[in-house]
Amino acid sequence: HDICQPHWIEEDPDIFFGFWGMCFNDYRNTEPHEGYRLIKKWRDARFARNKYSRLIQGAWKGKPEECAPGAFFSITSNVDEHFKKVGFKPAEVREIHGHTEVWQCAEPCTKQTWRAPEDYRFNVTADLLAPAGDPATAAKASEKDAERTGFEGTNHPQCINCGGAARPAILMFGDYKWVDDDEQEEDYCQWRKAVCSIAADDPECKVVVLEIGCGNRVPTIRRMTESLLSDLPTRQATLIRVNPDFPEVDNEEDLKEYKTIPILGTGLPVIRQIERLLNGLAPTADSSSKPAAPTSGTPTASSDSGAEKAPPDTKADAGRLWSGESKKSEGCRCENFVTV
Repeated sequence: HDICQPHWIEEDPDIFFGFWGMCFNDYRNTEPHEGYRLIKKWRDARFARNKYSRLIQGAWKGKPEECAPGAFFSITSNVDEHFKKVGFKPAEVREIHGHTEVWQCAEPCTKQTWRAPEDYRFNVTADLLAPAGDPATAAKASEKDAERTGFEGTNHPQCINCGGAARPAILMFGDYKWVDDDEQEEDYCQWRKAVCSIAADDPECKVVVLEIGCGNRVPTIRRMTESLLSDLPTRQATLIRVNPDFPEVDNEEDLKEYKTIPILGTGLPVIRQIERLLNGLAPTADSSSKPAAPTSGTPTASSDSGAEKAPPDTKADAGRLWSGESKKSEGCRCENFVTV
């Protein structure tokens, strides 16, 4: 929190570029974990070509059909661009805090942003400083003589327009100069509007919101998922919240009519368990991923008539909820839309 603030670029650029240079290098050098590819597998197999995907893509404004999102959308506060690295379309990813691959003027002198060169790496010392001078891996000469990246021969990138300091286009703490990706925001808003409209017109349409690892310290994603849920018909939408500490919904009163599945666990183990269920296999014994016992304000598994059952208060009941034997858990198996 103390280092992730924009004022360091003026007060001590070695500290600023040391922190963001380390993040930049680490994200580039780290392959997305298995969970990203499993989610992409679900998207490709279940959501890329269903009838609701075709409805959205056929009516999409501003993009050819093959570039428009379908019945899947990812909203993330991660700044590593890993969803795109595994093959998700840019139009189906909303990075609400930006990411380290796109840079902007620190002032900013313009709202223009640009991508860092693919071959670039910062020179970060053992004490996490990035001194002025040469980077660890210099950017190669551009194919276009007139094109600049601001990374040429320097460890402190520069704005391609005014020549002043450049910074990653990431929302930091106490940040009033961040340049957001307006096209991403427009894509998400258009997708959300389309999904809500289709769900309102088609009672057979089901939507699942799968939220993974979003905590309370920066609760933006939690608020966005609960807001989306509240805009959908109550019997057609499900929120699955995966979190090792806070899996329950925050706004219990407004969402008490919705299906919510709290899972006490961490991301990758739970994704693997869901993959087993989707393949018709029983979940493996894994203490790091299990349904949390619902609170009194959380809807529990319901019968076809809508009458509530008692909350699972034994290990056996919790195991049935997780394995899909309850009506509530079955809802995550064959939804028409999904947002992660």
